[in-house]
Amino acid sequence: MFAGVLRENNFGELWVDGEEPSNYEAIFASVQTLKNRIGQLQLTEKYYDFIIIDEVHHIAANSYRPILDKFKPEILLGLTATPERNDNENILDDFCNTIAAEIRLPEALNRKLLCPFQYFGITDSVDLSNATWQKGKYLPSELSRLYTQNDIRVGEIIQKCKSYLRDFEDVRAIGFCITKDHASYMAEKFVLAGLKADFIISGNGRDDLRESIKSKFQKKEINYLFVVDIYNEGVDIPEIDTVLFLRPTESLTVFLQQLGRGLRLAENKECLTVLDFVGNARLEYDFEGKFRALIGKTNSSTIEELEREFPHLPLGCSIVLEKKAKEYILNNIRKATQLNLNQIVTKIRNFQHQTTLPLTLKNFCEFYKIPIQTIYKRGNWSRLCQLAKESAHFPISNEKELNRTILKKWIQCNSYSYLKFLLTSRTNDPWYKSSEVEFAKGDDLVFRRIRSNGKEDPRTNVKS
Repeated sequence: MFAGVLRENNFGELWVDGEEPSNYEAIFASVQTLKNRIGQLQLTEKYYDFIIIDEVHHIAANSYRPILDKFKPEILLGLTATPERNDNENILDDFCNTIAAEIRLPEALNRKLLCPFQYFGITDSVDLSNATWQKGKYLPSELSRLYTQNDIRVGEIIQKCKSYLRDFEDVRAIGFCITKDHASYMAEKFVLAGLKADFIISGNGRDDLRESIKSKFQKKEINYLFVVDIYNEGVDIPEIDTVLFLRPTESLTVFLQQLGRGLRLAENKECLTVLDFVGNARLEYDFEGKFRALIGKTNSSTIEELEREFPHLPLGCSIVLEKKAKEYILNNIRKATQLNLNQIVTKIRNFQHQTTLPLTLKNFCEFYKIPIQTIYKRGNWSRLCQLAKESAHFPISNEKELNRTILKKWIQCNSYSYLKFLLTSRTNDPWYKSSEVEFAKGDDLVFRRIRSNGKEDPRTNVKS
């Protein structure tokens, strides 16, 4: 690509998979190679004027840090299609907290830079509500057993392919599986059903084998390709017209990467068909984030979008949910309000990407349908915004006392006269002039608690 843009066919050298550059003036290196050899490089920290990091959402990983510690370029450019992280790490820390240019998935679809999608949420017969959950995800070995000892489920998947795909024997479908055994099992069962299928995973053979399977897939000599931990990123097969989500994808980043495998524009490709098999999930599983990423910026909550059949999707796109799948998703989103600190901070940080509403406590709670009690169990609103780097540090000496007062007294209070007294008597008291109380006043925090306790909404009598 660089050689073409620069019109210099000799530009750059590779430093990956055993290939060595003749000099280090312009190199394209893998992170792992560079990390392993960084101590041997006799280069100054200012040697490179320009460093580009692709898939920069990985920048918080330990493998990247020695590289960033070694070099201090004039320009550091990071590229990613999935900037959000769910581990409370902020990739903007290395970029002066600045996004130089941004285009989100819905905008790219509206501008016809990507292929539109038709997304079908299909009811899965496997119940995962009691499956083991460890370190933010399901236990892969347990899900693999549930999926590979279930011929009925495979039959249902094949039947849904017949029902939802225009010609289920003439597609380029990629199916994302949980383990090697699951991928192998799916390929075997599809072949037994008379379909052309194969599987591929990272490290399951020589590079030429993977290239051979990829070539057959592109030529439609294989119609269904089942994969694990490969083809999430860094692989471009624009001809993919069908994506099968055959396992729950806990990471929003991975979900968008996998969806993106099918969103590339290609000749004679009208749209991408997505079949997502939705089971009854654990409360920890985040349905809300997935659908919010597909909807884009609206002032409606995800629940409202689901209930209204997704009126704000990008041009040419559709989401259709089967009855039980829709119930699973809505129940999950409604119940999953007991968020941990990192999840709340992440939602605060991503709020600006999901709505045009200003970031206030009232808007935040109503948009995500999060009870105020959940917020104050994790910290006060000002502190949470500061942790998300959406506000400057606020100097407050009595933060613990303030939290205790809000949580134990104000939030539990349902006396309109007392709460109104607090707001009207705060003029000269420095404690009441703290940042948190200003947030409380501006967001009508204290009055949200008693909205439904009287015939008249007391907030209509209060100036914010």
